[in-house]
Amino acid sequence: MQFDMTIPASAFKEGYLKVLSAVKLNVVIVMKNGAENVSFVTDTKQTQYDLPVSLSDVDHVEVTLVPGGISPFYPIVQAH
Repeated sequence: MQFDMTIPASAFKEGYLKVLSAVKLNVVIVMKNGAENVSFVTDTKQTQYDLPVSLSDVDHVEVTLVPGGISPFYPIVQAH
């Protein structure tokens, strides 16, 4: 299954992601002005992830499946 999602910084109001997924996901926070990107991998047992950076510094967030992950349903990812 292919799953690629790009979330613009403007979609975030409170600075966190809500995730429901049966497999791990790669999250890359793409920063403005060429600053170093921040990334992490989700855990299937956790549903909320605070962005570890200021929203004013974020350009967008990219979410993809960890390679080799097979999920019975598409992940649900929401910006909050």
